[in-house]
Amino acid sequence: MKGKEKDYPMFDDLFDAADIGDLAEDQVIAYSQSRLKLEDDREALEYEVAQEREKALSEGRAEGRAEGIKEGEQNILSSIISHLKSQGSSIKQVAAILGRSEDEIAMLF
Repeated sequence: MKGKEKDYPMFDDLFDAADIGDLAEDQVIAYSQSRLKLEDDREALEYEVAQEREKALSEGRAEGRAEGIKEGEQNILSSIISHLKSQGSSIKQVAAILGRSEDEIAMLF
């Protein structure tokens, strides 16, 4: 059957069946095998895309957690430094208490 209508994907199988009806048995088998291979390839590609997406999401979550932890640690450190500063501690004292370098504390002081 020729002259397949466009924009009617729901009729694809009907048009395919009509086309197959004009084929010899070996052609029908070859067509069916070809169609199955295309479907298998499409499913394999969808699976690969899903796997890559999940991997990217997992890596993104891990990166986000690491950044969040680092930011949280900086906030706590700044809060502690601010509190010690308000108590009259020097940069040297704060560095000794926190086990950090004086340069690092001076940047946050």
